[in-house]
Amino acid sequence: MHPVIPVALNRLGASRYYFGMAMTLRLPPELEAELRLVAEEQRRSVHQTVLVAIETYLALKETAEIRADPDTLRALAQARESVRNGDVHRGVDAVRRLVEERSVHEPAS
Repeated sequence: MHPVIPVALNRLGASRYYFGMAMTLRLPPELEAELRLVAEEQRRSVHQTVLVAIETYLALKETAEIRADPDTLRALAQARESVRNGDVHRGVDAVRRLVEERSVHEPAS
């Protein structure tokens, strides 16, 4: 089921659709000034700049969690090695060939 999406009409009668969470963010004046400066330098709106900051924070958090987990690091290293060795098959045709090769080598049940 899809969430209800409120519609607001601006002065010209055009509608805007709002997706996801809406919130009010209260910032100290110094942080607001810095945010506005960064937004201007990057030619983004303040809203876009905040979204990029949140996405960056979440990506860094995920990266830190991966680095902290030895099993995940080992799995990533093995996957990288498989790619280097050409053991990774891409595309539908490659997968079909791989399935055919495996079925030839597997004992009949």
